[in-house]
Amino acid sequence: MNPKGLLVAGSLDRKTLRCTDCHQTDDAGRYMRPINYPTHCRECHPLNVRVFGTINELAASEAADQFRNEPAAHPNGPREGPDTVRAILRDRFLQFVEQFPSVHSERTRSEKGQPLPGRPKPTAAPNGRSAADWAEQQLSEASRLLFEGAGGCRYCHRVTAESSPETDQLPRFALPKINSRWFPHSVFSHERHRSLDCRQCHAQSAESRLTSDVLMPTIQSCQQCHNGKTQGARTDCVECHAYHAPHESRDSPRDLTIQDFLRGQGAPTPDKAHPLPPLIQTP
Repeated sequence: MNPKGLLVAGSLDRKTLRCTDCHQTDDAGRYMRPINYPTHCRECHPLNVRVFGTINELAASEAADQFRNEPAAHPNGPREGPDTVRAILRDRFLQFVEQFPSVHSERTRSEKGQPLPGRPKPTAAPNGRSAADWAEQQLSEASRLLFEGAGGCRYCHRVTAESSPETDQLPRFALPKINSRWFPHSVFSHERHRSLDCRQCHAQSAESRLTSDVLMPTIQSCQQCHNGKTQGARTDCVECHAYHAPHESRDSPRDLTIQDFLRGQGAPTPDKAHPLPPLIQTP
């Protein structure tokens, strides 16, 4: 993380991020809650869109500034995608031109001979174009920035298909795959370690620059305290690992007798409130 902080969208202020701004524990204090865009990302990475072109009417110009300060909608769940974002944007542009009908009779900056970067110089639209035509032109430019630009959806999402007639002229993006548990067969409590600076265990975080970096602690960092010499830090195996057969379901029936258990024929299903998963091998 940048120690100088990051510029917050729509402000000249800088925000110094801490690990806990994005990484927040669950109610039990054990594991981290899933990262989601509205809660953890939007403040620093808003999907800004704007009204393109020159607007002469003062009220419309002020409304365009407000339009820019409201980021584009982000899909809410796996059933929504670029088509949802585009549909909401279309409604916003239509509402804008209905409120300020003068804008669709004005020629935009690009129509006056100043094409947007990376776009061919368009021909001037005839006077009296419809509000729908204006909204579609605005939507086309906004969609290009959101779906094709480096600072839009592609900043976090891998493209699985480029725009084509088969995709309704919209790219397709892969959903982020962020593990909620990196070591699903181990047990841990962040609450028990709350007095430590996060970087004491996640030492690589200070130098990390890529979201693809996996910054899990090594067993060597654990052994600095859990070594049999430090007072108070347990070192027995079941402090971190639970010995249940990996091939058995956690929801297997509780059908063992005490005698079966003593003969080593199996183990009962762990308590659902505090499941103890199988042992994993730590490199």
